[in-house]
Amino acid sequence: MVVDKFKTPVGYFKVYKNSETCSFFAEESTYNTVWLNEDKAVHPEGCYRISLDLIHFSVGDIISCELDNGEMVNDGGGENTLNIVGEIGDYTIGIGAPDSDSIEESYSQGGWPKDMNHTKYMLPYDTWDFTKRGYIFKIKDNPAEYRDRSFRKYIELSLVWEKKEKDYAWEGVSFLTS
Repeated sequence: MVVDKFKTPVGYFKVYKNSETCSFFAEESTYNTVWLNEDKAVHPEGCYRISLDLIHFSVGDIISCELDNGEMVNDGGGENTLNIVGEIGDYTIGIGAPDSDSIEESYSQGGWPKDMNHTKYMLPYDTWDFTKRGYIFKIKDNPAEYRDRSFRKYIELSLVWEKKEKDYAWEGVSFLTS
């Protein structure tokens, strides 16, 4: 569903383009399972994928994706990803984002697939910074030239929450946002 804001139990998640509210796509994520003790599957209360179609942005645009309140901390991330997690009210909540530096570096070392459109960069944006409530991206090249692969067409974030009273809440949220 395309929305201007997305309700979570700790407030709204919003996207801004150059400080102006911007629409985005939110859907339940299929990557939504945490395995406890390697045999018990659990699903968090909320597990969503947020997508921003880069075709709606231009070189120089600054995109902020964040909750409207609370505070999270850098929790490391995973392969080519970053994540922030925090406890806000009764919930543990996290946001995962692409690590543009890691993605650029991995492709520069391994070469580009032959069928990929060769552009100035691997991604048309930089994951510029994270804040206590989200991420900031900067468009560095024309997104229209990057339409050959899904991961080059969109900025995709994960937004996950679980009641913090559950003993696996932080670990589960961190895992699903990495």
